[in-house]
Amino acid sequence: MALHDFVPAANQGGDPAVYEIENEAIDPQGTLWEALRRAADWRHKVLVDLGCGSGYWLPKYSESEKTIGIEPDERLLEAARARTRRAHVYHGSAEHIPLADSSVEWSMHASPTSSPRSPSTPQPGWRRWPECCALEVDLW
Repeated sequence: MALHDFVPAANQGGDPAVYEIENEAIDPQGTLWEALRRAADWRHKVLVDLGCGSGYWLPKYSESEKTIGIEPDERLLEAARARTRRAHVYHGSAEHIPLADSSVEWSMHASPTSSPRSPSTPQPGWRRWPECCALEVDLW
């Protein structure tokens, strides 16, 4: 299924190897990760990683009850699915979420500042999960 409003990110879809290097360089000492863990307790919750890319962060959510990755770039789905057997990865986007309303308790979204959406604008999907806690991380 093609998502007609999706524009591929140059780093992920264009050169997945560079995307891996970027992810590794973001938090080499685990400082960001520890701050996220303190800010967001997703243990025993259903967690969605919106725009999970090649699934780099999916294994880190191992304490969640269920981890779901949603990725609009079909070229990255196989890599995301191969990253961990624990996560369920689906084709979709924040505007096209293949999950039921009220089915998510935590939503994570890491976005570069080059995102076409303003960082202060909530992801459209979050309105479907009224009890959901959302954490957006501006990485760049």
